[in-house]
Amino acid sequence: MRQSAKSQVRNRAAVSEIKKLRRTLLEAVSKKDVAASEGALKKFFSAADKACKRGMIRKNNCIRRKNRASALVRALKQAPAAGAS
Repeated sequence: MRQSAKSQVRNRAAVSEIKKLRRTLLEAVSKKDVAASEGALKKFFSAADKACKRGMIRKNNCIRRKNRASALVRALKQAPAAGAS
């Protein structure tokens, strides 16, 4: 098997894992489960950073995905505080 083909398989698996973790995060946010969403966010950050470090996704792409994910969790954390006031 050619080296590029091996890399392609590895890269697709990593990007697929990031997408799966993002879906898990979105499900936790939609259920308004703060603890689960924070755990999912941590796993998502780890996978995204590893993929970025290994060159599977671009740096700015990684930063954008992480910012959008953290904004969702941040909004979820602030929502109960705003509703209680």
